[in-house]
Amino acid sequence: MKYQVMHDSGSRLRVRAGQWAFTKEEGYGLASLLLQQDFIYEVFTSHRNGSITIYYEESPENKHKIFDILNGITIDDLFEAEPTQTQVSKEITDDFYLKLSKMIGRRLLGRWFLPLPIKNMLTIYHAASYIWDGLDSLTDFRVDVALLDGAAVTGALLQGQYQPASSMMFLLSISDALEDYTVQKAKSTLKDSLALNIDTVWVVGDDGEERQVSAMDISKGDKIKVHMGDVIPVDGKVVDGEGMVNEASMTGEPLAVHKTNGKTVHAGTVMEEGNIVVEVYSMNKETRL
Repeated sequence: MKYQVMHDSGSRLRVRAGQWAFTKEEGYGLASLLLQQDFIYEVFTSHRNGSITIYYEESPENKHKIFDILNGITIDDLFEAEPTQTQVSKEITDDFYLKLSKMIGRRLLGRWFLPLPIKNMLTIYHAASYIWDGLDSLTDFRVDVALLDGAAVTGALLQGQYQPASSMMFLLSISDALEDYTVQKAKSTLKDSLALNIDTVWVVGDDGEERQVSAMDISKGDKIKVHMGDVIPVDGKVVDGEGMVNEASMTGEPLAVHKTNGKTVHAGTVMEEGNIVVEVYSMNKETRL
């Protein structure tokens, strides 16, 4: 891989391979490839400019190893992968700051360079959506945030207070951006907390023998053995055995449910008592979890 060192501060190294040197998904794969080294503890990539930021245990030897790895990477070594929770969180934060900086930039440019009549026309244009949402709430007899925002903006415009109305809408737009950012971060954290992170499962063969295989190698129709205390890794149907399954992650119900032949079980639920054999219906991203 051809690259240029952009920053080197001991434990942090940033190189740039050029614009579109890899796709977003290939960037995740590149990060996972580098993270296989014990001395590298975090990697962030940007497909827009081919940037690779590496955090590692500081030492000249480790730095040389990183350069050797980067020099040895070819286009055939690139593969697509899923992002880690840290990468997802950083992308959400970066997108929020980018959106916020654009909003502030447009606000400042408008105040400094646009003539007053044009600024007033833009204020009325942007106010239309707030007024419309407020009227929608009013006609449905709802007293909510949209109604209050619409009333405040309308009142300011009727009094000819264009600058206060503009400032009000600017603050409301920042509030909306903060709300979206908070929701995305919460969803990301919740998704990570519900992730199964199961590497291997016990597959029951036609001869009844159990063998341990990678969770990525199972397919629909396989039969897997779930022991007491295990997290069920798939959606499926019980074909043998019985036991008590805690489905709090799916339903919120704290009491375990008795499962016997023919009953359905879901990924992410926990086998509290007993052992069962489950015929796989769906796995990985296809599960209800």
